[in-house]
Amino acid sequence: MKMHVPALLVAMVAVGLPVGGATYNGDLFLGFTAQNGTDLIYDIGPAGSLVAGQSWNVSSYLTGAGITSLSDVKWGVIGDKNVLGIRYAWSTSAETVPSSIPNSAVWGTLDTPARSIASQFTTIGVGQSVSPDSSFDNSWKQQTIAGTLTTQYHNAYGDPNIQGVNSGDFYQVRADGSAPEAIGSFSLTTDGTVRFVPEPGTWKLLGMSLVGFAVVLRRKLFRSA
Repeated sequence: MKMHVPALLVAMVAVGLPVGGATYNGDLFLGFTAQNGTDLIYDIGPAGSLVAGQSWNVSSYLTGAGITSLSDVKWGVIGDKNVLGIRYAWSTSAETVPSSIPNSAVWGTLDTPARSIASQFTTIGVGQSVSPDSSFDNSWKQQTIAGTLTTQYHNAYGDPNIQGVNSGDFYQVRADGSAPEAIGSFSLTTDGTVRFVPEPGTWKLLGMSLVGFAVVLRRKLFRSA
């Protein structure tokens, strides 16, 4: 029996657009762009799974995307997740502190671009990646730097990028108007390795927010029963 491929799918493949359709699950996206050619977007997993000193060597992925010089590359980490009704967002920043998020409606404007980025993936999970053309609406360049759509990340929230072999602070933001909290930093080295280092004294933020929070909630419910 002959299988018919949808015309839209054929058209997307023909012009080199990413074909995926995965649903966003709250993982963090590590993105790179040389602002021409092909970008790289790499899934590093949920914020709650980060551990001190954790690193990802993405040199082969960068080379595969045609990104060979790291001196001028723009890169960063973004993500968001609804954890038991509490909405969080995470973002790197080279210099300025990200804006606070006053409510869930504004948080949704960050979640929309994250879902759009995720739609390129066939599967969402640690180590999965896509390499869209930098001119594509859901590329790292368009979402975080140059896109003109109001639904793209840098227009909805800000620019999370760091330039070159450098480091930038990593912030956690709750959608309740509270001030963003610096919970660590990400750095890029010359061999294409990205490393996470938690902020001294704030490591509990990630653990309590995403894993410990659920345990504490269960204990409170048990005690009140």
